[in-house]
Amino acid sequence: MQGCAHHVTVEGMTPCPDVATNEPVCGTTCPSNTSIDYTTDKVRGASAYGIKGVDAIKQEIYNNGSVTAAFTVYEDFLTYSSGVY
Repeated sequence: MQGCAHHVTVEGMTPCPDVATNEPVCGTTCPSNTSIDYTTDKVRGASAYGIKGVDAIKQEIYNNGSVTAAFTVYEDFLTYSSGVY
């Protein structure tokens, strides 16, 4: 199977076809506990903040639970294959 360029233009490669996605159905009830009310059980973040460093991230997980991470990449990231980006 020949490779394709995903969201970028790469000389010698054709654009990738659109990929069909399967989105899960988001229910409004909890099958294992019907006493949970969907509208009052939702939790949303009120703000965001940054954490730098492995030890600080470990402490954040210890204090507050899971964390979410993101990073900004350039268009060429989609053609990245190995090494340090």
